[in-house]
Amino acid sequence: MPPISLDEPTGRYLSFAEREEIALLRAQEIGVREIARRIGRDPGTISRELRRNAATRSGKSVYRALVAQWKAQQAAKRPKTAKLVGNDRLREYVQDRLAGSVRRPDGTIVTGPETRAWKGLNKPHRQDRRWAMAWSPEQISHRLSDVGVSQPTVSHHLKKLREAGLLTSERRGTWVYYQVAPSVVAAMSAMLDLRS
Repeated sequence: MPPISLDEPTGRYLSFAEREEIALLRAQEIGVREIARRIGRDPGTISRELRRNAATRSGKSVYRALVAQWKAQQAAKRPKTAKLVGNDRLREYVQDRLAGSVRRPDGTIVTGPETRAWKGLNKPHRQDRRWAMAWSPEQISHRLSDVGVSQPTVSHHLKKLREAGLLTSERRGTWVYYQVAPSVVAAMSAMLDLRS
């Protein structure tokens, strides 16, 4: 193992001293809530720490402070490769659903999830939205939950794609609607025309 840092972290992260205290209390078979009470942390923080950073080399989950500190430092390394950047299939999956252009192998269009009818009498134009047939970041993340992609991850990458000029967005209240930028569509269609 590479050397670990024993520097005192900010209050947001557990320190090595706190991890040692957790290891000692856990060895005495003290419960998660009591450990949290004694070191002044939230029980969820302790539970997550025991689950994520336990040593598993012996085949069973045993919490050791030194291993936990090393695992936490490995997980915190930056910069990390973004999931949508490092996985082409995942990026295509998200982009296709955002564009609402998902096709089956036989070429038929797969429509997005059913959208509820708009009840606002004073807003009839909402039914004409192009993205009503596309998928929202939340709908995409529910489909991708088995590969560990959460809604904030999808939203973060959509924001980065918008900043890069590949997507446009429109904010309505607390919701942000994304679509592929018209210039990108034009460039892609020109590129596809060149290939044929």
